[in-house]
Amino acid sequence: MSVLPGSTKRALLLHGSPMIAHLHDLINWVAKYDRHTGAMPEWQHLEDDEAFLDELSGVELGECLAEAERMIRAARAVKTHVEEYLADDIAEHGAIRLGDSGYYIGSSTERKLINAEGLLDWLGDPDTIGKAVRVNTSNIRISFVKGYAEEEGIGWEAARDTFFEETTDEKKLRKVPAMKSKWVEALKHGERR
Repeated sequence: MSVLPGSTKRALLLHGSPMIAHLHDLINWVAKYDRHTGAMPEWQHLEDDEAFLDELSGVELGECLAEAERMIRAARAVKTHVEEYLADDIAEHGAIRLGDSGYYIGSSTERKLINAEGLLDWLGDPDTIGKAVRVNTSNIRISFVKGYAEEEGIGWEAARDTFFEETTDEKKLRKVPAMKSKWVEALKHGERR
């Protein structure tokens, strides 16, 4: 005979643990909040809903993070599938407005730069280049720039100060796969460095 209430028993069957079930409840609550307000909640006002996170170990928080990432992947897969159905519907019945957005079937052009040097040479002066080209800094290969600066005798620090503005957030959570990091590879699940 089970002593668990029906909803808890169902949650354990569906999610494997009360912690994961509670995380799913929190995600669903945030989705409902967004649906009703069009915004994300301010976490400091959710003491009861997120209090369980304060009581978890690093391993348990890692399991919650993995589950949240799993939910994101699942949501993206569902979103893509729904978009395919919506595209079929629009192709058959015409464009539609949904909320503050209009959806229609139109051409989509992807462009790839095949001659960057030629484009920059043709654009000429730095002002024109700056107006025509928006560079996403995440696409800059910093290791190459460092090496090139050293090769040119400028030094990385001088090149960095000339071309970049950096801010550092020492508290940012970063993720690195075990196969790309020896210190991660050396640890077992739940061990700390």
